Amino acid sequence: MRAFTLGVILLTFASGIPQPAAEQAADPDIVQRFLNRPDPSLTQYRAARRLEARNERFKVAGWVDACTELSPESGFRYRIVSEGGNGLIRGRVLKKALETEREARAKGEVDQSRITPENYDFVAATAGSDEELTKVILTPRRKSRMLIDGALFLSPDGDLVRMEGRPASNPSFWTRRVTILRLYDRLAGVRVPLSLESTADIRIAGRSTFRMTYQYFTINGQEIPGSDAPCPVAGP
Repeated sequence: MRAFTLGVILLTFASGIPQPAAEQAADPDIVQRFLNRPDPSLTQYRAARRLEARNERFKVAGWVDACTELSPESGFRYRIVSEGGNGLIRGRVLKKALETEREARAKGEVDQSRITPENYDFVAATAGSDEELTKVILTPRRKSRMLIDGALFLSPDGDLVRMEGRPASNPSFWTRRVTILRLYDRLAGVRVPLSLESTADIRIAGRSTFRMTYQYFTINGQEIPGSDAPCPVAGP
């Protein structure tokens, strides 16, 4: 149960704990620039992913390397390339995270987490002098494990750099104090996630951590310069 619960947490779109920074006046137009930015949908990609998880109390860890693919025709698919570490972590957390993502996309649940005024209220808060980012408080408009109660960090032109916080609804009775941190970049003109880190206090099991990183080869049919082998996905 504890492993399955952590796997569910991983699909939540967002974050961790903000780093301290000297505060400046917030840009009053930053939220509108973010909402008005041209933001092409991610309809196709091929990417390698590295998934890692660890439980501190029991000192067990595991990792999985996977080829992943999204397309309008086939939806989300994945293939495990290599793996190591604890079998329970690999099977019931890491592989379960990929399978849960596949099911969520098939059901259209991922669309429910989009960063839009229908899902969130936005308040520009502060800008840190150590980085040219503006913090925007993000308040979910409903209770959902797919939404984040936390903050966005936006570049001066209103692009999303990172997102962090806690699920708007606790994933389960077994999970407490969940934090999530997701980093983004814009590749081939499309905003895509680069990494996801999550920590959770699981009842009985204690503190558990998860990390997933992406390496993209194609995005919306466009090859990404400098990528390695295409990491093909087999299967139905």
